Amino acid sequence: MPAKGACGATTIACNFAVQCKRLGKKVLLPAGMIERVDRDDEMVFVGLTKEQIKNAPEFDENTYRDESYRNDLGSYYSGRGI
Repeated sequence: MPAKGACGATTIACNFAVQCKRLGKKVLLPAGMIERVDRDDEMVFVGLTKEQIKNAPEFDENTYRDESYRNDLGSYYSGRGI
């Protein structure tokens, strides 16, 4: 079941930084995981489970360009067949 939540999204290259209020964290999601955006309700629907988003590396505006963060992000999502 796709996860959904009240999120604000910011585009970063081919990824989106998404603030998930229900999970209390901000994560960077691959653009290919976005299934649809409901602009009226400010909801982003993605092809990941709530657990996958919950366990994803947290987005940090100060380190998201660091190679180590990018490697962690790539390892996390590639391990899920993304």
